[in-house]
Amino acid sequence: MSTTKSVRTGLLEGRTPASQYSVSTRQMPDRIPAIEYEGHLIVRSVRSNGCIKWKNEHLFISEVLNGERVGLEETDYGIWSIYFGTTLLGILDEQEDRIVG
Repeated sequence: MSTTKSVRTGLLEGRTPASQYSVSTRQMPDRIPAIEYEGHLIVRSVRSNGCIKWKNEHLFISEVLNGERVGLEETDYGIWSIYFGTTLLGILDEQEDRIVG
């Protein structure tokens, strides 16, 4: 049997995918609840331009996180880990005035 024929006669048995579609019964929230950060983290909201306000400066994080909150944790003097939830986004070095990672 050729590969092309087996694909055509696979699980759909000649029917179109659209004819097999059904709407999910699972209820989804309009918006995922805001992430809660531990008390020792400093929390900032990401603006529409992808920046957070940090010590009177605008630091670019990511436009993808527009409206989300990120947490900053000081790990050394002037060195901050930037988190979205439990995901480490990068390291802010205040001495170098840049984010790496």
